[in-house]
Amino acid sequence: MLKPPRINAMGIMVLAGAELTKIHLVLPKILSGKSGI
Repeated sequence: MLKPPRINAMGIMVLAGAELTKIHLVLPKILSGKSGI
């Protein structure tokens, strides 16, 4: 897959949103695991 040379702002926002969502989904599991709940 070849990416276009110019940066797609919409694509970046979608990717950033996906990363944030992933963090929000994983973080509670990590925290609950550390606290032993």
